[in-house]
Formats: sequence, structure tokens, C-alpha cells
Amino acid sequence: MIKIIVAYDKNKLIGNGDKLVWNIKQELNHFKNTTLNQTILMGDKTFDGIGFPLPNRKTIILTKDLNYDYEHENVSVINDFKKIVNKYQKNPNKHIFICGGSQIYALFLPYADELYISEIKGEYIGDKFFADWNENEFDLLETVDYEEFTFKHFKRKL
Repeated sequence: MIKIIVAYDKNKLIGNGDKLVWNIKQELNHFKNTTLNQTILMGDKTFDGIGFPLPNRKTIILTKDLNYDYEHENVSVINDFKKIVNKYQKNPNKHIFICGGSQIYALFLPYADELYISEIKGEYIGDKFFADWNENEFDLLETVDYEEFTFKHFKRKL
């Protein structure tokens, strides 16, 4: 299953450069608890912005740079997103969380089986946005309202 996990503001802003523009502890904990002991995928710019592998997760870095390398037992680097699509899409036995950035989200959105969206309350300034998507292609499974964000879980309609 290809699962996109993203936090964006009311304008679908996800960041500025390779950084988040908010620091909401409860949302970060939500991300951590959702992705713990899972496989996550992010682009090289997002990974470089974080600066280290997130603990207790297998990390896949997707990059166009054939010379990009990162040595760590829980990190692998790939250059072909179709391999991920073929391995995970609609596969109930394998799960991957797509964690950004904006180009990676746009690449995987047409193949996403589920969306885990934290809608940050408020409006921020930045230059990276989540791709437009059609909510009619998904069923809303869950909504949880928090003080600073609303979490929504969607599953693609069959």
C-alpha cells in the first residue's frame, strides 16, 4: 500500500525550501507514531533537510542524482520510482509512507492508496506546496480534531 503522509496549511503549503515552517509538537508526534517501525520514502532534498535517518524506520531516498549515496544500515537510495509503485501499490502485505517533498508527493499522488493528512490551522509563508488532488477519488475514513491541526485519513475508492 502506498500511503502519503503530509501536513499542510489551508493553502496546501508544506514548507519553505527543505524545512517545515511550523513546529507543532503534537503533529510531529502524530507523524512519528504513524511511521514508527514502517518504511518511509522521501526525496534527497527532504532527507538532506532533516540531516539524518529517522530512528526506528527503514528509509528509502528517491533521487535523480545517480551519484547520491548515504551509508546507513536503515537507508537505501533508489533512482526509479516505478519500482516502488510496482512493489507497494495495492499490495496489502507491503506498506510505504511517502514523506515528501513536493515533487515526490506529486509523483506518487496518482498511485496513492491512502492519504494521511494533517491540515494545519492557519496560514504560513513558504514556497513548497502539496499537489492538487481530487477528494472525490477518496473515501474519508477518519477525522480527528486537535488544537493546532485536523487529521484526516482517506482511502482511494475502488
